[in-house]
Amino acid sequence: MAKLIHTFNRSYGLLMSPDGKLIAQTNSTQINLFDTTTFEQVAQFKDIPNAKVIFSSDSKRLLAKAVDRKLGLYDLEKQVLLHKHSIKKNSQSQDYSICFSDDNKKIIDLVYSDDLFGYIAVWDIETWNESRFFESKNNVFTMIVGQAETRNCFVSGFHRTSADYAHTTPFYMWFDVESGKGDYIDTDFANSEKLMYADKSNTIFAYSGAGKKDAAITFLTDKRVIQLGDSPIHMVALSPDNKNLAIMFQSGATVFTFPDIEPLAAIDTQEGFGSISFSPDGKKLLVGTWKNGFLYELDL
Repeated sequence: MAKLIHTFNRSYGLLMSPDGKLIAQTNSTQINLFDTTTFEQVAQFKDIPNAKVIFSSDSKRLLAKAVDRKLGLYDLEKQVLLHKHSIKKNSQSQDYSICFSDDNKKIIDLVYSDDLFGYIAVWDIETWNESRFFESKNNVFTMIVGQAETRNCFVSGFHRTSADYAHTTPFYMWFDVESGKGDYIDTDFANSEKLMYADKSNTIFAYSGAGKKDAAITFLTDKRVIQLGDSPIHMVALSPDNKNLAIMFQSGATVFTFPDIEPLAAIDTQEGFGSISFSPDGKKLLVGTWKNGFLYELDL
């Protein structure tokens, strides 16, 4: 079951720091930081509105990424903006997908140009010099997740073989940040399915995107398909130990076992969908919606 322990006003996004001491709250105008014990606000940043945020693995820095080509890097110990960066006008960040390198010295961003073809951008945090990789004319990169234990990033996307997106081939790759290398591994998934990687079990799976009415989880290795009803899936989150999977449906959120996909707890927010994530210990669930944000304690 899931027990509500705190509500955050105007919270489209909620994320807890890796050390479990801070919660970052985002909305249309600002980023707020809260203490996880007292829930007192300890900082506020208004430099990057409408942002998605990620913490560095040491919880010392916060990176904000907005859809209007802006990045903001914050020092959380001093609570100051270290750098604000704007991507060139002929390029656009891909949704909100971005990550730190395993040593927290680089930022890896997915970008696409005005003709909607993509590339991987690596930014040096000290100099903000940019290196571009995979600037071919037929790839779109959609999601990136840093994997500290392997020093690589899991990247997914699709090959675009026609101008109208009528013919596409989804792929994934392991991107080596230091060398800038990676090999495309094509799949037979539909383009409407989004790929995820479970590092603890070395499992790749896909979930049907928001455009599909039939919700399902499909595993790459054994092609196992788990049907989850007719409410579209908007986003998913794996617990840090990969034992549970939280899914944000249009009708609410549900926590499942992983990889068996058995339901454990259902949450009906009635306020739309914004973000979903686990606490570092996997014992709490953070849910952001169009209106408010919610912190739940999980008894699983």
